Amino acid sequence: MIRRPPRSTQSRSSAASDVYKRQIQGAFAKTMETYDRIKDIVPCAFSFTFCKQNIEYFDWVRKFARDKGTWAYICWTVMNDRFRVSAEDLVFWKPGMEKVMENYAESMGIGPKTLNGIRHNILTLPTGLNLSYLYDHVVNRQNMPCFAGSQIVHVDPVGDIYPCNFKLSKDRVIGNLREKSFDEIWADMPQRILREIKRCDCMYPNGLCGDSDIFPSVCNSPPDVIGWYIKKLITGRPLVDAVKS
Repeated sequence: MIRRPPRSTQSRSSAASDVYKRQIQGAFAKTMETYDRIKDIVPCAFSFTFCKQNIEYFDWVRKFARDKGTWAYICWTVMNDRFRVSAEDLVFWKPGMEKVMENYAESMGIGPKTLNGIRHNILTLPTGLNLSYLYDHVVNRQNMPCFAGSQIVHVDPVGDIYPCNFKLSKDRVIGNLREKSFDEIWADMPQRILREIKRCDCMYPNGLCGDSDIFPSVCNSPPDVIGWYIKKLITGRPLVDAVKS
């Protein structure tokens, strides 16, 4: 039997759930059927996209995922036609969200503030530390290293290739796999797009980069994460800290 939120939660969230099913009838049941079919074949996890209607259900979803033998991770709200969201859904800059992100990052493993714990964090860069770097930069809208277009690409359902899944505008379509080979498309990566990414001009105008793109870039940038971590230790500030301007 598929566990659902308590009845009170269902009644209060019915309108929101209708919206955030992305207009796919029976999406929840279909998702769980898919999970049960492939969970023993490939690693599977649940993504949780923060929107204004669902923030309070994150802990429930995390517990639900644990009960199903997996985990839930934060997936950012991106403003484009595919996800049917607007500016009012961009909640990760609202007061208090830094604590939600900090608690989640800590649950993914961070060594304590002891000599051995700090040394462990610097030498191994645990997932929780990389996530803390990401979330701290998110809540303060700071630039981060990004390798979209140079190490990462996004392939949409019809075969169009974009440098990432954040800006899905027509001017960022690099090519289509039905028309050219991947090697041909990769070789023709427009320099204007690579320059835009290097300058971080595309990072925050429409929400936040999908974690599927920016998080691997963070993990591939140990010097940036270590430098940020050492600065946090020196200043004594929380790892995820919304600095008031």
